[in-house]
Amino acid sequence: MGFLLVTPAILSWNANHEVRGFRKRSIERVAIAVAVVTTTTYGFTHPHFPVLFAVTPLLLWAAFRFESFATAVAALSMCVISVAATVHGIGPIALLANGNGDNTIQFLQLYLGIAVLVPFVVAVLIEERHRLISELESKNTELERYAFTVSHDLKAPLITIAGFLRHLIEDITAGSTTDID
Repeated sequence: MGFLLVTPAILSWNANHEVRGFRKRSIERVAIAVAVVTTTTYGFTHPHFPVLFAVTPLLLWAAFRFESFATAVAALSMCVISVAATVHGIGPIALLANGNGDNTIQFLQLYLGIAVLVPFVVAVLIEERHRLISELESKNTELERYAFTVSHDLKAPLITIAGFLRHLIEDITAGSTTDID
């Protein structure tokens, strides 16, 4: 449900909305943190599975907006709440396992793997994209400098040749052919 309903809205908002400034980005970070903690806490205090996966779009939001560090912090807070609730027998994962410790651990690992894997992959891909864009901009700057240097180096001999031709034309026009030989 979280992937199907909430993620497209977050991604479309992310594509059209650039938050600038330290204060605005800080407010957005706090909003993500509060949303992750609230959603995870709500998901583990109610016995409904779909609510558990509502946190994944929030982790994707962190991945798209703030890359891997914010995603890791959000995922860590989600994991701490999930593990603590499950260990205390609270939430849908504890209910699903029916008191069987091995099943509880396996279900919790499956949940955490599903909820956290996609946002981390997205965060890493976005960081790689930013690195490649930065590298491309650096190469473009270097190429522009090279083109300027080559252009200057090609113009200098042409200016000298044009100067000699101008003197030759002046000498020919004046009828002085002694310097032409």
